[in-house]
Amino acid sequence: MERLRYWFDGTMDRGTPALIGWLGLASLLLVSAITGLAVALTNAEEQGGWGHVAWMSLLRTLDPGTMGGDEGSWIFLALMLAVTVGGIFIVSSLIGVLTTGLENRIERLRKGRSRIIERGHTIILGWSEQVFTMIEELAAANQSGRRSCVVVLADQDKVDMEEQIRARLGDTGRTRVICRSGNPLRRAALELVSPDTAKSIIVVSPPGEDSDIDVIKALLLLNNRTWRKARPHVVAAVQESENLAAARLAGGPGALVIDADDITVRLVVQSHRQTGLSTVCSDLLDFAGNELYLRRQPELAGRTYGETLNAFELGVPIGLRHDDGRVTLNPEMSTVVAEGDALITLAEDDLMIRLATTVPEINEEAIDPSPARTHTPDRTLLIGWNSRAARIITLLDRLVEPGSILDIAAPQAPADVLDIPRDNLTI
Repeated sequence: MERLRYWFDGTMDRGTPALIGWLGLASLLLVSAITGLAVALTNAEEQGGWGHVAWMSLLRTLDPGTMGGDEGSWIFLALMLAVTVGGIFIVSSLIGVLTTGLENRIERLRKGRSRIIERGHTIILGWSEQVFTMIEELAAANQSGRRSCVVVLADQDKVDMEEQIRARLGDTGRTRVICRSGNPLRRAALELVSPDTAKSIIVVSPPGEDSDIDVIKALLLLNNRTWRKARPHVVAAVQESENLAAARLAGGPGALVIDADDITVRLVVQSHRQTGLSTVCSDLLDFAGNELYLRRQPELAGRTYGETLNAFELGVPIGLRHDDGRVTLNPEMSTVVAEGDALITLAEDDLMIRLATTVPEINEEAIDPSPARTHTPDRTLLIGWNSRAARIITLLDRLVEPGSILDIAAPQAPADVLDIPRDNLTI
């Protein structure tokens, strides 16, 4: 008896199909029992034989109103009443089972655990404040595309992620944003977002002190995964410079790992020395207006970089990305463009980068050379202190003129920094 009960409980746990099967079996047993009793206790031939009695019983099981026009002996009517009452319970249970199954299905969809079927999409692994900026820029970049998709996989509630994205970004235009709930560091969760058919993967640094550890784990997972096709382009960023080597080793040769700490230090120092540089960088790197594109033009292979400057109608080359991954900004005009080199081109949209049919004439005499700059020492005030301050001072020392002065206003004197000899700075 215990084994039978255990087997029954196991079948009930199989979900809606198993419950419908049990209700179908109950209907079959009820119709069979009533038909048998009707044949045994009444004259079944008056009702068209046992087959017709079985058909009448089945109709009354499914539709209680069918009993309204029944005729026959009181035993036959009592049996039809019994099958009708039993049918009421069976149909009611069926409605309840279907409703519960539909609710469970909707709940599973809301949890974001279903696998997506997309191609050429961008995957964002992780969740932080950076996600909103990424989606906003990707949506702006995809305005010229017909069908683009961004998929976010994070260990967050799917509905909460979607509500936050709608509240912060609103309409994303032609870009569809799909959220899936799962730990990006688990292989099973990664398969939900169809990584084999993705165009690119972005690994987001989560908030917290150990954010770089999660980035390295995600890069290891992607690098050790068996890919059906070529692995999509992977981009990640580490917050601490000492973790850069480990992250690049974990990501492998196909991943681009950015040192966010180093970039921040460089932007702070360079923006301090050149007013408005941060605005220029923001305008070049976002997708509002003109932005940068990598463009391979086999027709320009073998020509000098100077000749490529006027080769496009609505695009301006500013550098080269070589086949080995090296990047050269504003190279010498005599630099020859190799077969595998890509031109770093500034344009309003990638669809507008087209080779020009005619080359405009240039009046060299109209070009006014920039005046010579006078190099004088300057004085800088550094307010506050954090982990980046020492690197800011080191970089500033390399850029300023000899005799420059740096004043530091901080709660405590950084003795370890003051003891280091400087070439150009006096602290």
